[in-house]
Amino acid sequence: MHYAYILFTCLFLVPWGILFWLRKDLRFEMVWAGVIVAVFGLIAEGIWYTKDWVNPITLTNTIIGIEDAIMGFAAGGIAAVIYKDVCRQDDYKCRAHRLKTHWKLSVICLLGLIVADALFRFFGIFSFYANLIGFGLIAIILISIREDLLKEALIGGLLLVVVSLPIYWISFYIFPGWRESYWKMTEISRIYFFGIPYEDLVWWFFAGINIAIAYDCYSGHCLRKLPEASYPANRTAK
Repeated sequence: MHYAYILFTCLFLVPWGILFWLRKDLRFEMVWAGVIVAVFGLIAEGIWYTKDWVNPITLTNTIIGIEDAIMGFAAGGIAAVIYKDVCRQDDYKCRAHRLKTHWKLSVICLLGLIVADALFRFFGIFSFYANLIGFGLIAIILISIREDLLKEALIGGLLLVVVSLPIYWISFYIFPGWRESYWKMTEISRIYFFGIPYEDLVWWFFAGINIAIAYDCYSGHCLRKLPEASYPANRTAK
């Protein structure tokens, strides 16, 4: 069971690697999102999720470990570009929809995280629901500013859930007892979809919504359909 969590997190590197290979033009975006999500993921795991949601057993037997960085980096990169790859989209600079300054995105994200932390820390709300409210607030604000990215947000979130499903199933198959040891069973609802606690799937969806559009909001990018002839072999790095 000691290696279940590292297996689970490393499995996210498989779809990440496929997307990184297919979409040379989106590699910078994948790394950009992956680094940011990895950093915030390490913080969130330490101050929220391990307090009332999960019991990850890391290789170093510490509260947070390299596993959390791997999962954050890989899942962040996947969520940032999977909609564009599946729906054969490209992005380009579009000043008409640009946030006036980059710091606005930082303020919006910080606001959502502060709300989530306050609900968890001062009101004792389960970190899943606190995150749901915080992530939801970020998504609502971003989409209200960039209504053109609504489709990318929703489908991107859904696709991240779809990607996570086989990763859970493979981990459960190799380590059958991991399901009962990873989650704090007295805290979660124990309502399962496809054998996975619904909290995890909903969390992936809302995280995916925000990650899918964060780079486009930050960079002032809009989306356009890729010509059939250019997908994927002839795509080149920007």
